[in-house]
Amino acid sequence: MHPAWQHPGASVWWFVLPLAAAGGVLAAARARRLAAALIPVLCGLSVARPYLLLIDYAAPRFLLPAYALAAVPVAD
Repeated sequence: MHPAWQHPGASVWWFVLPLAAAGGVLAAARARRLAAALIPVLCGLSVARPYLLLIDYAAPRFLLPAYALAAVPVAD
């Protein structure tokens, strides 16, 4: 049995950040700074891959480093 989530509205952030990272990569590509944005995103994807594909259970805390790397092009 799993406890009820106290703040389900907070889950929106987990879905918005990858979209914002894609927008940051597109903006960097238009500004001709693609490598500065693409490298952190690719590193984040490589960090997230084992947790997304190889582990049977889900825990968002495992993806925090990947989300931190994906936030770099959003901040740029």
